[in-house]
Amino acid sequence: MITSTFKQEVAEFIDSKITKVVLNSGAYEITDFIVKSVSDSVLSLNYLIPDGAVDTVTRIELKNAAGTVSDSSVNLPIAADTLMIQTIFVKEE
Repeated sequence: MITSTFKQEVAEFIDSKITKVVLNSGAYEITDFIVKSVSDSVLSLNYLIPDGAVDTVTRIELKNAAGTVSDSSVNLPIAADTLMIQTIFVKEE
């Protein structure tokens, strides 16, 4: 069994590595987070996609200085300023 302390440390490590969000394979980059924090082994990222940045988000990449940490395929139309709330759970399965 992995301890809750270790899961918290892993979440904090991931938090320290993520420096930006890249949308649609480089179409738009976000480096300013409204919230970027860890609590109870959960990393919370809140960031704004401004109206006009992209018409539709099809890919979200979380990146560090060396490259991609995580990427996800999505289909999210952007018709106005959009607050994204993304969470990463560190858990044992």
